[in-house]
Amino acid sequence: MRATVAEFADPAFEGPVRALNEEAKKERLRSAQKAGQLAAGADLDLALELLYAPLYQRWLLRSGPLTPQYADALVDAFLNAMRP
Repeated sequence: MRATVAEFADPAFEGPVRALNEEAKKERLRSAQKAGQLAAGADLDLALELLYAPLYQRWLLRSGPLTPQYADALVDAFLNAMRP
């Protein structure tokens, strides 16, 4: 665990890990875009922020429970905003 913490805290490691994680999520959004599930002109960077920022805020501020129902509500709100 200490080695993992050290890697996550290392700026040389942190950047690439964050980029890979973001790109994997963005690739999923690209697939949804190609399938017509998201608007063709959707800004995928903004889409990631719309999808994940509420989750991180709720986790960080403990403003409510992190439940499957909350996750479903986030996805529903996201899709309503981003559908073609």
